[in-house]
Amino acid sequence: MATGTRPSSATTRSPVDRSWWERHPEWFTKPHHDYPAADIPVPTGTPLYAITSGTIVSTTTSGRCGYGITLNGDDGAQYTYCHGKPGSHQVSVGDTMSPGQVVMESASTGNSTGPHLHFAIRIDGASRCPQDLLVSIAEGRSKDPQSLPTAGCNS
Repeated sequence: MATGTRPSSATTRSPVDRSWWERHPEWFTKPHHDYPAADIPVPTGTPLYAITSGTIVSTTTSGRCGYGITLNGDDGAQYTYCHGKPGSHQVSVGDTMSPGQVVMESASTGNSTGPHLHFAIRIDGASRCPQDLLVSIAEGRSKDPQSLPTAGCNS
């Protein structure tokens, strides 16, 4: 995927409602259990939002991800959301998204031990640690996804 423009806080949005950051900021900074990603433990039925503008390139209904979506962001990053609620996809492949549009609801489908959003970022095929991006969005700062580390978020 080609590198795009640098996002600002006006062009990004948290994948979950800001109230979760206000109540549980540690959920957004904790290490993932085995590779660069973040698990945000929200209840089943929690709306999940497009983090940035882009195009939906897949919607899954099975496998490790369970119900999920993949968004190719206009910022050059690919965002994957997993473990959604069956039947809650609000998008289809090819849909163009804006930050904050609902993509689906959370649940515990696929390879999951409880309801949460599994959130992953890939750039040019490399997994990136999303924690710094999630915090910067919550704090109203811009963060270029290209600057996110590829290691250190799972230890």
